[in-house]
Amino acid sequence: MPLVSIIVPVRLARHTIVSTLEALLAEAEGRAVEVIVAVSKRDPAAALVLSMAHPQLRVLIADAPAGVPQLRRDAALAARGEYIVITEDHCLPPQNWVEGLVSSICSHETDVSGGGVANGRRSWTGWAQYFTRYSAFLPPCPDSATRHLPGNNACYRTDVLRAHQKLLTEGFWEAEFNQELLASGCRFWISPALTVVQRQQRSLFEYFPLRFRHGRCYGARRINASTSKSALLLRLPLIPPLLMWRATRSALMRAEFRWRFLYALPLFALYVLAWSMGEWTGYFFGPGSSCTETD
Repeated sequence: MPLVSIIVPVRLARHTIVSTLEALLAEAEGRAVEVIVAVSKRDPAAALVLSMAHPQLRVLIADAPAGVPQLRRDAALAARGEYIVITEDHCLPPQNWVEGLVSSICSHETDVSGGGVANGRRSWTGWAQYFTRYSAFLPPCPDSATRHLPGNNACYRTDVLRAHQKLLTEGFWEAEFNQELLASGCRFWISPALTVVQRQQRSLFEYFPLRFRHGRCYGARRINASTSKSALLLRLPLIPPLLMWRATRSALMRAEFRWRFLYALPLFALYVLAWSMGEWTGYFFGPGSSCTETD
């Protein structure tokens, strides 16, 4: 039985999945590690995944359309290791990443560990998209206890995940799941040595509907779970400036990211608006099909 299960949800990743899996299988080589890939059978990357035969690679094929949260859930429930490491189909890990994640949990006596996320796309579009998702995890992150970890760089004790797996019915939404773990007393640790490089390939205009759908799903899920819907609706006008402020504060506090953020700011602001419009739509009209069409 493996000690560690690395799970990789795959969605529209033809350009990155092969190099990601090669890097993960190199990490697994000679270790008690399995790599589990979950992909929809209709996804263009499915054929690439199925062509990569390896004794430490398991492939789960979803018959129905699925977004990353549903694929992540399927892989997590199929994992056999004592630890479940989560990454995504466009990430490259540092050397000894898996060993470092497990050691971080053991040495700090925590339940979940992770690291930062570096940008592997240096274009205007790449920087704007990077800041929309990872401004809270800019490297170097602190070596400390934390309340937040990225969805593509985290390691969970499997017994902890299993104890809360009822929360995975509709998918593994890491932000919601992590909040529940924290509320139950679980502890998280983040380490700068465990930073992954993200290289998600989305074109300038492809990213707008993606952000809209993600925001719509988030808004619908949030208002359905809320006990104070009126307070959420009053918050609607604050969504764009709040998102802008969080990312701006994080980027401008780091000298190495300051000019890159200002360079990407016009496009970043449009992506924030797309998310905000999606979140508003989710509040009033529900998720539609957005929750199975997200990255």
